[in-house]
Amino acid sequence: MRAVEKGALAHGIGRTKGGRNTKLQAVCDDKGRPCVLLLTPGNVNDCKVAELCIAAIPPSAELVADKGYDSQALREWLEARGTQPVIRSSAWFRRD
Repeated sequence: MRAVEKGALAHGIGRTKGGRNTKLQAVCDDKGRPCVLLLTPGNVNDCKVAELCIAAIPPSAELVADKGYDSQALREWLEARGTQPVIRSSAWFRRD
């Protein structure tokens, strides 16, 4: 890995087909107010940082997330934490 890539990665900048970009991961309360914000490189899968973001707040009864967070590992972690995952499966969107 070149030094330039290390610096970009350290600042949350990723490379995709569209060039350099970032994503803002957010955990919000029931009124939509952000409680946790995390800037990640655009080429990092949402599931890889989900536990880090969610662990920063106390467990809740439910957690609603979009299909980008659809992973069995995340669902199991949430259930072990006492949280009911409300995440639409990515398979629901497939048209075979």
